[in-house]
Amino acid sequence: MRFRPNVMDELRTCLGSCHAEMQVVVERGVHVTAETVADLRSLSVWPPGLVLCIPSERDRWSVVRVERV
Repeated sequence: MRFRPNVMDELRTCLGSCHAEMQVVVERGVHVTAETVADLRSLSVWPPGLVLCIPSERDRWSVVRVERV
């Protein structure tokens, strides 16, 4: 599923059922530093124009992608 959060509260809601240890892959050129879902949750600011791609299977071996719109 693709989500386009605008603020950190929306980001945390989108990641709600994701395991904290799920790997995060950030598209080249995107200025977000995160290796796991826990890292994403701990960010202080969510840059505008980014999309989260969260798999329907949400176990710790799944991958969350951060991409530009």
